[in-house]
Amino acid sequence: MTFLRILLSRCTAPELHKLKLQPLKGNEYEVLLETIKHCNNPDCSDEDIQHKLQLSKSYFDKINSVLLNKCTTILAGSNSYEDAFSLYLEKDISDLVKHELKIREKQILKSGTKDEIAHFYYIAFQNLRRIPASDYNDDLAETTANKYLLNKEQCTEADELEIRAMLEVTRAFIKAVTGEMKKYEPFFVEKMKAISTQIENKPYYNAHFHYQLAWANYYDYYTSNFPDLVNALKTALTYYEKAKDTISETYKIYAITKLAKAYCHGSHFEEALKIYQEAFDLFGNQLTRNPYHPTMYAIVSIINGKYAEAEVIMNNNLQHLLNSEKPGTLDFDIYRTYAILYMNQAKFDKAFLYLEEALKFRRTGISLLGDILLRMVHNAFFVLSGDLATAKATLARNFKFLSSKENDPMVQEYTSYFKMLKQIIRYREGKKLPKDFAEQLAPFRQGIMKLYGDLLDKMVD
Repeated sequence: MTFLRILLSRCTAPELHKLKLQPLKGNEYEVLLETIKHCNNPDCSDEDIQHKLQLSKSYFDKINSVLLNKCTTILAGSNSYEDAFSLYLEKDISDLVKHELKIREKQILKSGTKDEIAHFYYIAFQNLRRIPASDYNDDLAETTANKYLLNKEQCTEADELEIRAMLEVTRAFIKAVTGEMKKYEPFFVEKMKAISTQIENKPYYNAHFHYQLAWANYYDYYTSNFPDLVNALKTALTYYEKAKDTISETYKIYAITKLAKAYCHGSHFEEALKIYQEAFDLFGNQLTRNPYHPTMYAIVSIINGKYAEAEVIMNNNLQHLLNSEKPGTLDFDIYRTYAILYMNQAKFDKAFLYLEEALKFRRTGISLLGDILLRMVHNAFFVLSGDLATAKATLARNFKFLSSKENDPMVQEYTSYFKMLKQIIRYREGKKLPKDFAEQLAPFRQGIMKLYGDLLDKMVD
């Protein structure tokens, strides 16, 4: 599939309409229209389009290349490589990020000054770090970083250490996501020790900032050490202030939101909410570009019982995503969060509407964790709303599902929730709760799981 077709397949209907209005003529316009028409049609290949328009393979490829550049410029709002990288990352097309890097690199090496070349490699490096774990290329990221250092005028030890720390921030995260933590951990510790030796007692504030972020990822994903995680993030923010505007504000926002999430997972819910409130007051425009942040802010608000605040943040920043023609896993999470919000307020009609939408997602299109969490909420809905007959029937189906995956550690972790639902149903029918019920509920009163534990508490209340 051509890069052009991949890009068009990720576009919304308004974006495609905008592209059709481009002042194109002849074969370019015909190729664009046919590609838009069939961009999501697996039964029509690029070769089919080429043959239909009676174009040679080389000419067809040339037109696709020209159109890719024109469409990217229209969608990104400029012809800059910064905006192109951002567009491709937003559309989740990692191969196009790497393709753009190759094309732009050739261009800038021909005509760019050394400063322009260094700036290009720096921007490219930062964007390569944003590529999802499944497509991340560590060798390419490190090579691009080294090209930046090589072309940077008066490159210092501080510059080199900053880049090395940045690489470790990304690697610590990537290795965690890909399940290679144990294998990478000794290398991480060794590299961080080497960096520490070189930056210790030196005013390399930028390097110190990213060094602390790397440890924050380590404490977050490798050890779940809450005190050290919070301390690393707070220390990073201290160095950010010392750096005096030489670090992109994006990194400050990253550290602040990571701190808010850490407080949530550490069960310091009021502190987490306060940080989110302050962050959205200061950086609302930036934070709302990534739906993850409004979603987490809403979740923390719900946990704190601030339902009106949660509804405002969701309606203003997440509701429009649910009208997408191509719903994804994020939409699934938003539907579930909306359902929980309204269940907490006993607004069961509204909650059920969102549950229905979440249930439409194919099980193969969501993660096992997402599937389990939805089953928890769906089952809890019937208990909370008083429909015990449906709650029992749903619970029986869920236990059957759990037994089919009983050897999965994640299934084992969440099975207790369904067992407590069974106990609560019996309680609602006049039986007593087990003496150890509070002990069973304890894991669902901590961290983000409190979002689900609070539903159990409301059933008992």
